[in-house]
Amino acid sequence: MSTPDHVAHPRPGFTVLRALAARWSVRRVIDWEMVPGASAILVGLLFLGISIWWFAVDTRMPNGDNAKHLIIAFGYYDRIHAGALLAPFTDWHQYPPLVHLVGVLGATIGGVGVTQAGIAENLVFVPMLVLGCYGAGCVAFDRRVGALAAVFALAAPMTMSLFHVFMVDAPAAALVAMSVWLLLASDRFRRRGVTVAAAVFVALGFYAKGTFVLFVAGLLLVLFLRGGWRQWKNVLLFGVIVLSLVLPWYIEHYADLTAMTAGATTTAVRADRWYGSVPFPELWSVENFTWYFWNLINNQLYLPLAMFFFVGLVAAVVALARRIRRRPADTKPSTSARYLPELLAGGLVGYLGLSYINLDDPRYTFPCLVYIALIGTWWIVELGWRWLMVTAAVGLVCVFCVNTAVLNFGIGHGVSIATSKTVPSPIGEYSATVISPAGYIEGAPLRDGLRPSMLDLLRRARADGAGQVIFQPETLNVGGTNLFALGIVARMAGLYVPGYSIDLMGPKDVFVFRTSADQVGKPFCIDAKAGDGTGIYMTKGPPLKGNPVYCPPAS
Repeated sequence: MSTPDHVAHPRPGFTVLRALAARWSVRRVIDWEMVPGASAILVGLLFLGISIWWFAVDTRMPNGDNAKHLIIAFGYYDRIHAGALLAPFTDWHQYPPLVHLVGVLGATIGGVGVTQAGIAENLVFVPMLVLGCYGAGCVAFDRRVGALAAVFALAAPMTMSLFHVFMVDAPAAALVAMSVWLLLASDRFRRRGVTVAAAVFVALGFYAKGTFVLFVAGLLLVLFLRGGWRQWKNVLLFGVIVLSLVLPWYIEHYADLTAMTAGATTTAVRADRWYGSVPFPELWSVENFTWYFWNLINNQLYLPLAMFFFVGLVAAVVALARRIRRRPADTKPSTSARYLPELLAGGLVGYLGLSYINLDDPRYTFPCLVYIALIGTWWIVELGWRWLMVTAAVGLVCVFCVNTAVLNFGIGHGVSIATSKTVPSPIGEYSATVISPAGYIEGAPLRDGLRPSMLDLLRRARADGAGQVIFQPETLNVGGTNLFALGIVARMAGLYVPGYSIDLMGPKDVFVFRTSADQVGKPFCIDAKAGDGTGIYMTKGPPLKGNPVYCPPAS
């Protein structure tokens, strides 16, 4: 049977088109191996860009913890520029100095300010968080898990909120992620160069937050037990590097650290401490060891991301149980599950260690984020049907987009699920937050905050001859302002805060307080924006009888 002419002898034009299509097919144009890494980079750049924009437009006064860390950073900045180069290592401020030195870097480049310090923290630690999660996912599973883990970490509402303030928790999470990646990449300490790099980042983590050891201890232990002990020389090298870098600061502050640790682990004071008008549970109680479970749902992740994590956690436990039930001869662990014991142990030790500390705080387990992100995404690529895997991955991206829009831009309203047992506490026991524009600490930027007006007032006082400012604690440490934040604004204006006693004032120094216009009989210098009709007033010199209210003139 003969072949038709139009099949046997295709027209030349179709031959050329067919050749071009084969040459320039999507598979040839796109290197699919690079897509996961490129996706992680793009999501990281988007997150970073939004965060920088947020700092550029936000004008609120820093909250208490945020301002406290800014004061430490700017204190180091002043001390270093005065010639005390070792001040970050010799001065005691309860926290290791690494994150505050990043604030010093921001102040050195852009000047002393809330925005400069916050952007510096983002530029240094957001890439670390993305790279750490991506790298750990690639080593423990594959590139797809790495990209999804990076998206998961950046989709977490607490990640977005904590990168809107200058605090140590988000940087600690980034350093845990980098440490986990490099420790896994060391191939259980077989690769000496990677082991050295891991030791450096673990040491840096110790300089970010004092509880850092809790977030890598479980991972290190299981890595050692599951083959790392055979590379005892590299393990010893790892330990020597970490200790040689960490011990100088920790020995210098041994007495202070011992006292602080004793206070954090004693059970005698736990019942007397309150958080959000709700008493802390007893240490050895179910309520205490589920405290961070409810916190995970209602503060750190919210329900949609938490469901990703819970599915992955169940899948991980089942995978490990099946491996244990097999006979040794039949056990052939897949590469996709070979590091599950290390990841589970790393997160579990961090969770239990923080639960033992008597002061609970929603931020304290946040450095476990890399473990949560990996466990929350590894199962997606294990799904048997491609369409199901794509659906789950797209769902994760949608959670990232929704959380970004709601939390960074204030779009939409909060949604939560309550039950008859719901407790009205900051962690919302027996309830589940689905979405919230408030976030933890900060949500959308505040464009009409008090900071610019206060900064302008203090700068005018400085131009009029003032060198110091005294803030009245009774009226200014409540209602949306705090003394730490006011100290930051004073530092930005070039004024020194010697304390809170009027006896420390000179004739040209200024005293700042808040009250209503009815009490003073004159319009206030600044509207306090507290919703109670009060305003900010100032006097030149001590607020003695006959010393009138003074609003410095504009220069």
